[in-house]
Amino acid sequence: MRSQGKYRIKHIAYLAMFAALSIICAYIEILIPFSFGIPGVKLGLSNLISLLLLYIGRKTE
Repeated sequence: MRSQGKYRIKHIAYLAMFAALSIICAYIEILIPFSFGIPGVKLGLSNLISLLLLYIGRKTE
């Protein structure tokens, strides 16, 4: 029972870390002046972090 609690706390800490990293990447993406010719097009760096989180979450199950 205690090991499940430790795993849950570790999982929540990873989620918080990746959420913070995703927010930081979104902010950095706003600062980079890219113009692709189409309004509203962005690189999607925060989406990359989300995909990485999904991959890591799938790997640990």
